[in-house]
Amino acid sequence: VKSGYFHVDDGQFAEDGQSVYPRTINWVILKDKVTGGQLLVMNYHAVPDKDAYNGEAARNATAQLVMQTIDQLRTEYKGIPVILGGDCNMSTTSTAYYTVVGNGVLDVSEAAETTVAYGSYNKWNRTDPATFAKGDYLFVSDDVTAESYRVLYQEDVDSATGKHISDHSPLEATIYY
Repeated sequence: VKSGYFHVDDGQFAEDGQSVYPRTINWVILKDKVTGGQLLVMNYHAVPDKDAYNGEAARNATAQLVMQTIDQLRTEYKGIPVILGGDCNMSTTSTAYYTVVGNGVLDVSEAAETTVAYGSYNKWNRTDPATFAKGDYLFVSDDVTAESYRVLYQEDVDSATGKHISDHSPLEATIYY
């Protein structure tokens, strides 16, 4: 139906005035061909600590901007259901996390009826999923039902090379709206 994007930065600028670590946040409004129902899907990658000059503040500012945009789009599209996901580089105790969770938005790993909740940042180590950090998230508006959630920590292997495709394992959720 419609799509867009916007840019954020971590507040650190090079001599030419360009953001050192610019980030792009993408969104799309999808329409179900059968029911006509619409769904807002947004994705972002927040700046990690190792790259950021002011990581926690930048992640919180990004989370605030994401939530403002979601609020604007939900108003424009009359309460459209939302899925928000990405490599948010935040812990569940961070200010950025609490900026997202609440105000009608739920963490799917907490809201799902069935959950296999390992962290997803595996640092290329697949031996002990209990040690994986949580940094990747799926969030939904509270009008979306999350049936299941899991981290696919063994399924991200390239069949041709036998190597893992990322240092982040994919997330999978079954949702209904």
